[in-house]
Amino acid sequence: MDFTKGNIGRSIFVFSVPIILGNLFQQLYSLVNSIFVGKYLGVEELAAVGSTYPVVFFITSMVLGIGSGGSVAVSHYYGAKDYESIHKIISTFYIFFILLGLVICIFGIVSADCIFAMLGLNQQVRTMAVEYFRIYMAGMFFSVIFHSAVSILRGLGDSVTQLWFLIPANILNIVLSYLFLGVMNLGIEASAFASLISQFCAFAALFIFLGRKHEFVKLPSIKNLFFSRVYLRQIVSIGVPTGLQQSIVSLTQILILFLVTSFGTDAIAGYSAAVRVESIALIFVLNIAQALTSFTGTNLGAGLSERSKQGLKTSIKLMGIVALVTLIIFCFGSRWLIGLFTTEQAVIEIGSQYLVVDGLFWFLFGVMMTFTAYFRGAGYAFVTLVISFITLWLARFPISWYLSSLMGVKGIWLGAPLAWLLSIIIYLIYYKKKNISNSKIVKS
Repeated sequence: MDFTKGNIGRSIFVFSVPIILGNLFQQLYSLVNSIFVGKYLGVEELAAVGSTYPVVFFITSMVLGIGSGGSVAVSHYYGAKDYESIHKIISTFYIFFILLGLVICIFGIVSADCIFAMLGLNQQVRTMAVEYFRIYMAGMFFSVIFHSAVSILRGLGDSVTQLWFLIPANILNIVLSYLFLGVMNLGIEASAFASLISQFCAFAALFIFLGRKHEFVKLPSIKNLFFSRVYLRQIVSIGVPTGLQQSIVSLTQILILFLVTSFGTDAIAGYSAAVRVESIALIFVLNIAQALTSFTGTNLGAGLSERSKQGLKTSIKLMGIVALVTLIIFCFGSRWLIGLFTTEQAVIEIGSQYLVVDGLFWFLFGVMMTFTAYFRGAGYAFVTLVISFITLWLARFPISWYLSSLMGVKGIWLGAPLAWLLSIIIYLIYYKKKNISNSKIVKS
């Protein structure tokens, strides 16, 4: 897709829909696992799987954030029609991501027990969480490499190809989860194995396809490998701050989980089910934002700064539509949604309470992520990192902790919208003062 031409709203919407669908199917791995575990195993098993979600989300956020560094860099060179640099940066990107995938996989398996010991879970829930997490992390290597190719494709304007591999992989995950838990009555580890097998199949099928059909994005042969510290620096200069910024969001969830554990197993299970549902709404926001990042990068690379600013304004309008739909679903369907995971009324009450608060203030989150995407696409990833650190760590966690001491578990949920509002105010001030008119990446 050529972002430098045509209707802005249509370009962002058409590009974002396949990304939304792709990440929706990506999220279905953990969502399906939670539903089957909650239905066939029990509340403690649901709490165990749910406890792994913020940690998995943290790792995935870091990977996707770093991947966006490659996506933005590729989009800038693509906008500038510098195809020689695109070949070189893709080879550099693959080498970096293969090493990154190995490190993440090994670290997750080795440190699992230490990670969940710090969250204050009771011994039974903790043991199950560690068992599930270690198996899930073995499949993370394939997921990391899969996302490296998807990031490059997005930088080239292709958000559709990933769907042809994610959809069958998720169907396989559903079938295996039902077979392992519903038919064979296996334990929590079987749910993780279902995801591992599905992730491997998606990875293998994608790269077989790219090797035959896509000259740009296929894995380079040994003799064609190219690694450049210059291109790596460009990827890292955007990707690492973006990864850290997105991981701050997920680390905040881990800190919130730490607060929730003090309210007992029902609260953990309710929170776990609610964030699974929230992750679906999150996809629509994050991937409209991802489309804006690519749109901004391509237009700034082509010298079209005013068009990139119009993209920002159009994306905020799209976020308004998403927020309205989320408000209606979360406020009127919250109990039914949490009821998909469990029949325990205490768990349903806590989880539905979380979703109602989310729905009422979801537009604030959407606007915050729109500004984040715009500055990231312009090459100012470090700015988004600083703002996220200030608002989500220095503001949200203390606010949630204080309100929980006054209002109970409901106070934890109310800390989020206050932090989102603070972030928007800071972004607006910076946007008014900073006149972005060119591509930092191509210029460098």
